[in-house]
Amino acid sequence: ALPISLEPMNDAALPEITVQDVEGRLAAGSYLLDVRENDEWAAGRAPAAHHIRLSDLGDRARDLPKDTEILCM
Repeated sequence: ALPISLEPMNDAALPEITVQDVEGRLAAGSYLLDVRENDEWAAGRAPAAHHIRLSDLGDRARDLPKDTEILCM
């Protein structure tokens, strides 16, 4: 299983990837997680995204896939 950490990270620890990279990773089986608030999700979202608000993530971590790369937006 991949390690899951809910510890705060600094921006330098979070790699940024391009939309093209995301598309390729999703095609390879990655999971796209949108952690924005409900109003932001309702205003627009990526078709493949799964929504769990950041404030709910600790309680819902069990809902995430265990052996899949998770791309967070």
